[in-house]
Amino acid sequence: MLRVFSKKILGLCGKSRSQRSLCTSFEKDNETYEEDSIFLNNEIYMNDKRVMNSSELENFIIQTQGSGIGHKIYLHSTKGNGKVYINLWGEENVFKIGKDNVINNDLFVSYWLCSPNIFPRKVLVEIGNHNIFNGEQIKIICPIQENGYIKIGNSNLFGGYITFRGRNDHLIYDIKTRKRLNIDSNIVLKDNIWVCDSVVFLPKCLIEGNAIIAERSLVNKEFNEKNVLIAGLPASIKKRGVMWNKNLDESYKKSKNPIN
Repeated sequence: MLRVFSKKILGLCGKSRSQRSLCTSFEKDNETYEEDSIFLNNEIYMNDKRVMNSSELENFIIQTQGSGIGHKIYLHSTKGNGKVYINLWGEENVFKIGKDNVINNDLFVSYWLCSPNIFPRKVLVEIGNHNIFNGEQIKIICPIQENGYIKIGNSNLFGGYITFRGRNDHLIYDIKTRKRLNIDSNIVLKDNIWVCDSVVFLPKCLIEGNAIIAERSLVNKEFNEKNVLIAGLPASIKKRGVMWNKNLDESYKKSKNPIN
């Protein structure tokens, strides 16, 4: 309400220097109040220390919409030139990112609402440690159902144009039974997974560790086997008994971690 009110006041400002100065001052005060309210109404931690100012957030940019209260954000310093944009609707949602993650291009995390009365509440997005986000336009769109989650484990490698779509924007139902068909569910990626370009993850996904997901795959179910190559639209297991490594030299023969 304050943001809308300020725009109305600014619209009434005349052209005199004193009026323009007054409007500019009002706008700056309003922006300061809105930023302060993000930190007062939510718990935001950077490297295990609670912060109260955006200047302490390093490569993270946080924006709240709606009531914007009760969120808990746990951040750790990242490497790379990319930023992490966190857009929060709803209430009491949680975002966590662990240590030693590399963000080479911007990463977008969205807790979007579906309608004025349907918004994320107590939803978790969690990213583990030692992941590399290499490509452009990686988007994490959180579930809408209460207590839903998207979890990404450790030591994973991501290409570009990857989407984690943890929610259904619209409802599909059986016309005879009137039963809903597209029930929201969670997305889980465990450890040591190479995700190539343009992969889409839909609700109900589970990827066990040590997997490769080929370019342009649409992943919409659980894969409970390790050391598999997954590909296709929709995705299926194409090969078993495989592993990957970030480097193209002989170092993979001695490496215990694929991204070291």
